[in-house]
Amino acid sequence: MIYKLAACALVLIASAWGATALAQDGTNDFQNCDGYRPPSGNNDGMSSSGGFWLGPGDRVRRTPNLRTGLEACTRALSTLDGFPNAWLRRVSILQSRAIHRLNQGDLPGALEDLDLADAAAAEPQDPFYLRSLAINTNLIRAYALVEGGDQAAAEALVMTTWAQRPYSIEVVGAALTIVGEEASQ
Repeated sequence: MIYKLAACALVLIASAWGATALAQDGTNDFQNCDGYRPPSGNNDGMSSSGGFWLGPGDRVRRTPNLRTGLEACTRALSTLDGFPNAWLRRVSILQSRAIHRLNQGDLPGALEDLDLADAAAAEPQDPFYLRSLAINTNLIRAYALVEGGDQAAAEALVMTTWAQRPYSIEVVGAALTIVGEEASQ
């Protein structure tokens, strides 16, 4: 299970990889949760401009902390209350918390976080959201369904999600990893 979860997390995190060691104190809750820097001002730490030379978004995604990530995500969510326009980041944090819950065997908590991630989408028809974070939520949910023993529902969700991004190698890889050898389709 842990290898499949790790493979899914790595595929879903398909951004730039970082091997940055993170401090264990509260100053790095965001990085320990979803791997992105903390928000500041109008910058959500994930999708906002990094400046003229860096372009949009945070191009470096650090490795989240699997031991303390669940607690870090909960603290990061409460910090995001001060950033009402950071809805994309809220979705990312909730997705990450769901992955941390799955890592700890908390399937109901993970599914609840994924429902919260769907509800946190302030602009659910935003094309960038639909092509990225919405896909991630569906793939994480499909993985949770497989872990819960509902292979048929997971396969249906994976196929629907795959159809939304049929040429994305990350989505194809995640879909195949999630349904695994037991896939019927």
